[in-house]
Amino acid sequence: MNKIPITSQHIEALASYNLQHLGGDSIQAVHFKPGELLSEEGQALNWFFLVVEGRAKIYRTGTNGEQHILGYYASEGIIGEIELVQMQADAHSTAIAISEVNCIGIRYALCAKELHRNVIFLQKVASSLADKVKDNADNLVALSLNSGEQRLCAYILSSAHNNLFRDVLTDVAASIGISYRHVFRILNKLCAQEVLEKQTNGYHILNHDLLSDLAQPK
Repeated sequence: MNKIPITSQHIEALASYNLQHLGGDSIQAVHFKPGELLSEEGQALNWFFLVVEGRAKIYRTGTNGEQHILGYYASEGIIGEIELVQMQADAHSTAIAISEVNCIGIRYALCAKELHRNVIFLQKVASSLADKVKDNADNLVALSLNSGEQRLCAYILSSAHNNLFRDVLTDVAASIGISYRHVFRILNKLCAQEVLEKQTNGYHILNHDLLSDLAQPK
């Protein structure tokens, strides 16, 4: 994590949450490189992040050590609202940058105060939580009704960056509810269909339109 100068983008993000009055050392603009952690499950949460630019994924680790994806952020979103509402000092999940991520960080303790006196901020936090509930419901429906191939194609579309998919396949299998072997078989099929191309650092998307079509319920 590197501190960067505050720009008009950061100021606009703060204003959209009615937090433009904050300043000094209570806020800072930060930049994360791909693979860097924005928060880590079980660790102290010192900053509340508003994502301004980039992509980050959110996951929790199961008792077996596998990652279960909870969601993604692309150029918008909040990281830390669940903990804020529940007044938890430690992170509920891990957030990791998929691409370069640009955020405005606000000290967690200050956000807790704002939550009780800033109606617009409270509404934004509530809306973010509602979106997460909806996403979880959609994911449950997808697990019940969509085929393994549809779920994997949708997952690839969500997690790929610059048309490159490189998640750990055992974690992918756990997240979409199919076996590692089945994930591998589907990937081989997609490569044979020239939808994907296997490379040393992951799978490159060759046919984005066909991949999107394969992800849709039939």
